[in-house]
Amino acid sequence: IKKALKMIEEKLQAVSHRRQDWEANGYDTKFFMHLFRLIDEGKELIINKELKFPLKNAKELKEIRNAKYTLEELLDKAEKAFEDFNILAERVNKENLLPKRANFKVIEKFLIELLTERIRG
Repeated sequence: IKKALKMIEEKLQAVSHRRQDWEANGYDTKFFMHLFRLIDEGKELIINKELKFPLKNAKELKEIRNAKYTLEELLDKAEKAFEDFNILAERVNKENLLPKRANFKVIEKFLIELLTERIRG
């Protein structure tokens, strides 16, 4: 995480629109919001095989985006979230809960239906 923070800080030198957020709060609130959103969506997909909206943690994500937490609190939360996710992922791998390969025929059929519907408008 510290390596990621260093990389983000370097990127912020070149990107000014998020720099103000970083300077005001000591971290990039948008980055951390998306970090926790993606971890939680990954867990949701593994456990329930689908995403439901609005997200269960929408309130917490907004609090993160609004800088309710300190950088130290977010780093601790991120470390815990990664640990939990990795434990879940290891269990999934051991129990073969996910297929080894994607079903490309199903995906192709879905995309064709989606595009056809969109074109017909």
